[in-house]
Amino acid sequence: MVRYDGKHFTQFWEHGSSVSTDREGNIWSSARDSVFRYDGRTMVPFMVPMDRSAITQYAILPGRASMRLHDSKGNYWFRTDGAGAFRYDGKNFTQFTKNDGLCSNTVNDIKEDDAGNIWFICMQAYQPEMTNDGGLCMWDGSRFTTFNDVNGLHHNDLYTLFKDRAGRLWVGATGVGAYRNDGKSFTLFNTTDHPDLNAIFGLQGMTEDAKGILWCGFSGGLFRLDPSTENASFRHVPREGPWE
Repeated sequence: MVRYDGKHFTQFWEHGSSVSTDREGNIWSSARDSVFRYDGRTMVPFMVPMDRSAITQYAILPGRASMRLHDSKGNYWFRTDGAGAFRYDGKNFTQFTKNDGLCSNTVNDIKEDDAGNIWFICMQAYQPEMTNDGGLCMWDGSRFTTFNDVNGLHHNDLYTLFKDRAGRLWVGATGVGAYRNDGKSFTLFNTTDHPDLNAIFGLQGMTEDAKGILWCGFSGGLFRLDPSTENASFRHVPREGPWE
């Protein structure tokens, strides 16, 4: 993991496959077999209690975990490869798996909406054969809701879940497009000026600039989307821009 002080990059920890922060500003990272929290001086191991021997379906790194969300109630949420999701309330851990209604046991990201619901994107296991699960699901505090009536949000591998400044959630639906959820319904954005580069809509990352433009990293390159325009479309951004 590398730290930037405004002038220089310094490697201060040789591990770290993901980095996140909680609501108190603490830095979290993860290695292959452990989760760590930075205490201001060093990375301290934070044990997520899972039984890796119980992971029977294929996972790229079975049991790998990372802290993805510190919710408005103070709970910490961890995603894992093959063991579902874990919630830590400061004292106890609760594990959520497919048996509880989660889309799959491999979770890619977790976000909270403005109403306090917790959203998960998941992917399927694909060896020795596809498990045909994965997708988007939402936890309202008592049960999971899946979205089997929305094309691309079920039985699919989802990699990007993003919350914009207006509080709307964006979900990359692989092979279909990107959905925006305003708390009531889903709106699909699936037009592009370069279908040769992102027709499969493999959305790997999304962020929002000060003007409300969404910058999207697809498997085929960088695109931008202005959702405020009529018939908004993904526009390819080559090396020369446009950057404004």
